[in-house]
Amino acid sequence: MGILDKLFGAIKTAADQAKKEIENAANSLEGAAGKLEDAVEDECIGLDTAMQQSADGTDSGDKGYWDNVPAEPNQYNSGLGYREYFELIFRENFPEYDLAFEEAKNRPATIVTFTNAGARALVVELMSEKTSAKMLRWRCENEGVPYLRFYYDHWGWWNEKSYVIERTAKALGK
Repeated sequence: MGILDKLFGAIKTAADQAKKEIENAANSLEGAAGKLEDAVEDECIGLDTAMQQSADGTDSGDKGYWDNVPAEPNQYNSGLGYREYFELIFRENFPEYDLAFEEAKNRPATIVTFTNAGARALVVELMSEKTSAKMLRWRCENEGVPYLRFYYDHWGWWNEKSYVIERTAKALGK
């Protein structure tokens, strides 16, 4: 039995070592993936900011713009909560679509699904900038369904009516 004990002991030690190496590699990959996701998210935020700035004629050096609510109808001067604000815009400007609103589980977000003739045409995620959830975006991408994200609490992003309409129409292929 001594030889078998040594053999099985050596196998168990090798298996434990392999398990530790796999866990370390997985943790390293997870950390790298998180850093990559953060970099992509930062880039997307920069692109969204640039899109909004080009849409409203401001440039990134105009700090006063972010301190003053624009006169154009926007999320903050509408007198509505963020969900009601977006719902009003979507229903008024895209009446040919059925809209379904649902609150995300375990995170601050509202998911709006646009359907036409029973097919999903667009998924819009209204979310807090404090969350970094990306699963819905990934699912939509894999299913070939257009996806948009609007942050409802990002300082300086007014979600002006024209901006919301323009981005939504573009995502719907209009």
